[in-house]
Amino acid sequence: NTMLDECATWARNPSNLTLINSYCTVEYNEDANYFVIDSEEDWNTFCSKVSNAKGTRSVNAVLLADISITEPVGQSNGTPYTGIFDGGGHTLNVNIKKEDKDNAAPFMYATNFTIKNLHVTGSVEGRNEVSGLVGSAAVGNMNTITNCRVSATVTGTNQRTAGFVGRNFNVKT
Repeated sequence: NTMLDECATWARNPSNLTLINSYCTVEYNEDANYFVIDSEEDWNTFCSKVSNAKGTRSVNAVLLADISITEPVGQSNGTPYTGIFDGGGHTLNVNIKKEDKDNAAPFMYATNFTIKNLHVTGSVEGRNEVSGLVGSAAVGNMNTITNCRVSATVTGTNQRTAGFVGRNFNVKT
């Protein structure tokens, strides 16, 4: 049985495709495996995968629905987000309150990343290097942000408050 509970049938370009008794799986496979996110619970699992990877391997993900989150990914310099995150044109509505912490953002620490096709709304609060997308991008790595929009309220109590990247090292936008 290939069907997962609460799993919807879907395809990227279904115009020339007939799907019969076909269901999505936990991973989205294009050129690499992608973890599928379509709920806050999935986001929390994604955060755990990133934490467990400790920045030593990519954790690619694709967002399949607009979701709301309260916890950021890559919550320490030792567990940064690394990989490709494809928002699929969906919205990540954030409510991140880290008033006493630096790098508050949906992606707190990130290195060797591509974030694309994502809209961020909601609010982010922190101390230094606060932003609506990436708190701190690692030194010396090429990181890419493509086709993203931040409409979130971003509040920092000290320095380096920004829309996309709170502390920017070699980020192509």
